[in-house]
Amino acid sequence: MKIAPFSPRKRSPRTALAVLVMSTACVTTTTRFFLPSPANPTYTTRQAEEALSQYVRLQCAPRAEAQRPDSGSAEFLVEVDSAGAATRAELRRSSQDDVLDGIFGTVAAQMTFPRDSAARRATREAVSVDFRCAGDSATVRVVAGGR
Repeated sequence: MKIAPFSPRKRSPRTALAVLVMSTACVTTTTRFFLPSPANPTYTTRQAEEALSQYVRLQCAPRAEAQRPDSGSAEFLVEVDSAGAATRAELRRSSQDDVLDGIFGTVAAQMTFPRDSAARRATREAVSVDFRCAGDSATVRVVAGGR
């Protein structure tokens, strides 16, 4: 009786299908979206920095105690209507802190963006939120659309 050597390239279609199903079943993606609320204030980038700095400052001591990084950033893609108001913010890159991502996303969804009178149309704005804790103080930088 002759036994053919094992060749990894020669797989039955059923085996290939099983491998494909197993590999795709292990991949999940969660996308977080944030919507504006008329009950919340609106923010320019400067106002967002001021509000977020106060919030992040409250998180600095707990972050240090938990030995979490003292700085980080998150990125959002914000859909903006023709008047310059955010209509939705999508988390594109996490700060690796769900609580901070939540507050950053909530503020990003409440932002307003300047519009020139010639280009009054709906757009998307990339928004980056960078933070750093230094003792009991915090700095936050909000950059919209590379401005």
